[in-house]
Amino acid sequence: MRTVEDIIALLGGPEAAAQRCGIGTEAVRKWRQARAIPPRHWPAILAATGLSLAELPGAPDT
Repeated sequence: MRTVEDIIALLGGPEAAAQRCGIGTEAVRKWRQARAIPPRHWPAILAATGLSLAELPGAPDT
């Protein structure tokens, strides 16, 4: 499983992550604080990074 920091780096940093997910940088800050990414953002992250669902923090174990 990747960390939130890993995923933000893969997306190109906080500003790029916010832009790719259609959110503000404050939301990315909240991801870092919670150490999890809300499921509503997973489709954009999966499409942008090529990661699998199992690699996202907070994803259910299968």
